[in-house]
Amino acid sequence: MLFVTLIALLLFVLSGYALWRVINADPRSMWLGVWTLFTLFFAAISITMILVQLGGTGIFAFAMIFALFLAIFLFLSVFFDLAVVYYSWQVWRKEHHTLPNLLLPLLFLGLMIFNMIDAMMQHAPAWLAALFIFARVMELYFMLIFVIFLVSAICLRGSDT
Repeated sequence: MLFVTLIALLLFVLSGYALWRVINADPRSMWLGVWTLFTLFFAAISITMILVQLGGTGIFAFAMIFALFLAIFLFLSVFFDLAVVYYSWQVWRKEHHTLPNLLLPLLFLGLMIFNMIDAMMQHAPAWLAALFIFARVMELYFMLIFVIFLVSAICLRGSDT
């Protein structure tokens, strides 16, 4: 277990170094968001592994904080779906009434409906469960790309002095 903790710490340090290199080389790239997320991810894994090594109530406190962040993430994913549908609908109304302008809100509306149906169904057929998994993977992909863009924009805004 100590070996895994050391590997997690090493990956945290290496991703932090890569983040530092991106900030110094070209802070306007999307790699800034990618390396920031990697650094935060490996920092969370390192903290978790250290708390497992130490034992005690630290694990419980960290689990509660992680559950809180997960609940916030789930709430933000629903908000993100609704925001994409709303703003895409506004673009469709104000610009051209074409099918490509309507595809993104329809996709996100479908993903949101799939997630709500999945939350209500207890025993779904295998083919429907595969569709639910596909919908979640698509939503996570779009959210990851959005978070990378958001983190890059926020970090870039902080470096514009």
